[in-house]
Amino acid sequence: MSQNSPTSLRMDALDTGFSEVWEARVFAIVIILHERGLFTWSAWTKALHVEIRNAQKMGDPDNGETYYRHWTQALEQLITGNGIATTTDLDIYSRAWGRTIERTPHGQPLELSPQDFIHPSDSTSVSTRVDPEEGEQD
Repeated sequence: MSQNSPTSLRMDALDTGFSEVWEARVFAIVIILHERGLFTWSAWTKALHVEIRNAQKMGDPDNGETYYRHWTQALEQLITGNGIATTTDLDIYSRAWGRTIERTPHGQPLELSPQDFIHPSDSTSVSTRVDPEEGEQD
């Protein structure tokens, strides 16, 4: 197995662990999207390299605490840059997951529902929600 393959990285991650649950999730999302062919591994490593380099130029302390934030930013850049989703799509889903987390009791599975897709400009009305498959509803 190649030292730079996603599978070897997966095994290393299992050995070292993650500081937060969301770090493991972003790691898994990157692996899954790569395995499904949404981007090449070289495109991923380039995007991550660029993100880390830019953060360091902006004063990132490079002490490991922000590493998976760089993964998140690089993933968002790949997703929007490859036309997989728009920044608006990412914002809508981010807000929907936030609502899902707020309403779900601890220990219960998280499940998105239509009311979680309230349009960002109207946080009180379900009638202006966004259907993730069809776009805005009137």
